[in-house]
Amino acid sequence: MAEEAKFPIEQLRAHCQELFGVSQVVFDGAFFGAQGEITKKEAKKQIESWLKKEVK
Repeated sequence: MAEEAKFPIEQLRAHCQELFGVSQVVFDGAFFGAQGEITKKEAKKQIESWLKKEVK
């Protein structure tokens, strides 16, 4: 099976509404301080995890 393509985080941010159904504000929170490239699957998992975090 082919390895899933990785994309720059900035590119995923630019299309986060279409790809993940979240605003750029939510995306920014989920990826605060992150750099580099990530797969869409990994990004979705990170967003879902961030959205489930308890607010302190």
